Amino acid sequence: MDGYVVRRATSSDFPLLQQIEISAGEPFRHTDLAWVADDPPPTRESLQAHLDHDALWVIARQDHPVGYLAGEFHGDLAVIHQVSVHTDHHRRGLGARLIEAAMDAARVKGVRAMGLTTYRDIPWNGPYYARLGFIEVAGSDIPPVLQAMRDQETAAGHAPALRSVMIRPI
Repeated sequence: MDGYVVRRATSSDFPLLQQIEISAGEPFRHTDLAWVADDPPPTRESLQAHLDHDALWVIARQDHPVGYLAGEFHGDLAVIHQVSVHTDHHRRGLGARLIEAAMDAARVKGVRAMGLTTYRDIPWNGPYYARLGFIEVAGSDIPPVLQAMRDQETAAGHAPALRSVMIRPI
């Protein structure tokens, strides 16, 4: 096997998750969205909130986190807030493994779909999630929690025309 293991995060992982986020943002520097690379990493408080909602996973090698998925559950919808993998570990299917672990947890909770917001045309965003079975939804098909996320993103400076909302049935 490849030595990577998905597990629930712990609060002792938080400093590494912040470093992972900084690294994972670097590829944006080579796009029209270079400013995204300068976004601050998640705070300890936001990571703790995901942990408290039993929706924070890491993928680790030798128990050293190299990627993470932060989410939450809203009724019959699991929401992904962030999937990030350190650039030293890109292109190994680690993000997909994190998503599958979150899907497995969602199934156990009886959740029927997983959703997220993402950049529509960035290769490791919209096209990547489409390859994993997520489909873009629009208008009245957008669940209220994802519409609220989209509204917050717009307020933070993300151009709505570049963003999409995607859902994957579980």
